Amino acid sequence: MRRKKKEKARTDFYKDPFKFVKGIFTKEKSGSLKTSKDQVEEHLRTIYTDEKNYEPIVVPTDIPPISPPQHQFDISPPKLSEVKQAVKKARSASAPGPNGVPYSVYKNSPDVLKILWKNMRVAWDKQIIPKAWRRAEGCSSQRKITQPPLNSSAR
Repeated sequence: MRRKKKEKARTDFYKDPFKFVKGIFTKEKSGSLKTSKDQVEEHLRTIYTDEKNYEPIVVPTDIPPISPPQHQFDISPPKLSEVKQAVKKARSASAPGPNGVPYSVYKNSPDVLKILWKNMRVAWDKQIIPKAWRRAEGCSSQRKITQPPLNSSAR
């Protein structure tokens, strides 16, 4: 009986691991709320309201004052030379981005790099980040970690 349960759990896991784990960690909701909406709102208001929100914050005397920055941030659009330098530093074997274009294309064809730089300038000037540029992808892989023996001098 126990073996069948394990086998069923294993097959359910392999069918849809996300659903399996969700089933383990989510519990059915039961019961009913016995307070009124007004009572809940009043409770939340008292807990999460800061009456001193509009008072100025006084910095303690033992904290030294913050000095103004020594160098201003360069908020100008990226220069073509900066983009070339960044692409030059990137490894050619690096994985391509979401568009599938590897770094070697940008390294070996300056016209394509210039098109990329112009697109960056347009995005910079309009202050809009294209949706395709907002997406980040990642791939995780498992590593086998070997542990040294407890007594390394043991033979």
